[in-house]
Formats: sequence, C-alpha cells, structure tokens
Amino acid sequence: MQGMDVVMHAEVREFAEHALPLLQVDPVRNTMALTVLTGALNNDDPDVVMITVQEDGRTVGAAFRTPPWPFIVSGLPPRTHAAVVEHLVREGIECGGFSGPRDAADSLMALWTDATGEVALHSLALRLHRLVEFTPPDVPGAFRWAVEDDIPLLGLWWDEFDVESHVGGGLGDAGEVMVRRSFASGVRRFGMWCDPDGTAVAMAGVSPPLHGMSRIGPVYTAKDQRGRGYGSAVTAAVTQAALDQGAREVLLFTDVTNPVSNAIYRRIGYRPVLEAVEHRLPVANTLDV
Repeated sequence: MQGMDVVMHAEVREFAEHALPLLQVDPVRNTMALTVLTGALNNDDPDVVMITVQEDGRTVGAAFRTPPWPFIVSGLPPRTHAAVVEHLVREGIECGGFSGPRDAADSLMALWTDATGEVALHSLALRLHRLVEFTPPDVPGAFRWAVEDDIPLLGLWWDEFDVESHVGGGLGDAGEVMVRRSFASGVRRFGMWCDPDGTAVAMAGVSPPLHGMSRIGPVYTAKDQRGRGYGSAVTAAVTQAALDQGAREVLLFTDVTNPVSNAIYRRIGYRPVLEAVEHRLPVANTLDV
C-alpha cells in the first residue's frame, strides 16, 4: 500500500515508544492495550508480537499480542487494516485472532478470512462501560485488600470466573499463576469483600491509574454467596479506590450476553461506551481452546 509500511518490533520498550503516544490519545478506547502493554513493560516480556504502521514517517497504527492471545487492535484505524492483514499473511505470522472494539476487530477478521479462508474458532462479545454517576450500594460486610495469603483463593476464583465467563477459553495460564503475576508486576490489585462474619466472599481486580484510566476486573462472587450484593459491594469499593488514586476514567468490561452483570454495574453508575469483540483463531501451540 503506497506510503504505508507495517513494521515489526523486537523490543517491547522500543515498540512502546512508538505505540504509547498513539494509544494515549484515547485511553478509554485503548484501555486493554494500555494495561497489557504496561504489564509487558514491567515484566520485560520477550514473547510479545508487535507491529506498528508507519505513514510518511509517522506512527498511525499499533497492535500487539502476547501469545497465545489474539492481537489487541484498538490502535489500528480502518485505513491500516488491509496493510496489516496483507503483512501478517505474507510474512506467515501466527495471528491468534483479533480483539478490540468491533469496528476494528470485525473488519480485520473479515479481511483475514478473505485472505486465508480461516474463520474464527470462537468469538466473545463484550461491552465496555465507564463510570458516569457513582452510586455505591449499602451491603453488609467490609472491604479489604488482598494479601499474599489470599493468592490460592483468588486463583481458584479466577479459574471459576474463566469457566463461567468463557473469557479465558483455555488460552490463559492457571488462575493462581495470573494472580501471582499481578501481585509481582503491580499491574492489578485485588480487593475482597468479607461478609459480616469476616469470611471473604467476593473479589474484584483493579488496575492502578494509567494515563488517567483504571479498569475493574475480574469480578467474582463465590457460588454459594450470590444474590446478596457482594459483587456490587466489592466493585464499588475498588471503584472508590481508583477514584481516590486519581483515576479520571474508571472502566469495566461485561459479557454482552449476561444481563445480570450488566444490570448490577448500571446500578452502581456505569454506562456503556462501546461494543467490543474477541475473535479467536486456531493457534499451533494451543490444543484445548
């Protein structure tokens, strides 16, 4: 494509120098990209697959993936899509799929299918919400931050969340590994809601403010403790913590097909911003998706 070049990057920090100025323009749209890229920078992750699109000496698009997860594509404007897919196919780069706002992920998936004949193995419809008018609920119990001794329980809840939400879909590491990684990198803290007897009954993750934005998730309530408002309470507590830390935008994703979670977050004060989707393709190193 005339005047447009797709560039592969080998170093996370070098990629971030090009990508961050682009992603920071709209931290709400790029919430996932900014959070995951921050984690990759903190962990100096060598396995990230990174591309930018250069046009007349300027970076006009950026996308990356941490295998086996799909490419995060919120930073690719429509005019770059054909060039990106053409490059990935020509260079034989394993794609894994496309994840991001529907206007980007659906377009790229369609171009990929046209070019390769491959169709999505699984598509997960998501909705991004932002906090508009904070209305915390009144729920019996108390909030506390998770500590290292809580990691096994948090890991178990993370695994159960993945199974119920289909977010992990067999791609992610075990929950305890993910929780320990979050503790080590600082990319996410975990809050816990305890019932009036002091027993932990729900959790919610929250990222520290990044470029004015914090994101909530995952949120999970123990199966035998549901219907008592604990999920709402822990979500509201970590929302307040994010605001106290200076977040100008507090965001969370929900499964479009789950009316319960969408209603709960609306009562707290979250409102829809955009529809997102994660299209997953078969990958060579993942047999159990």
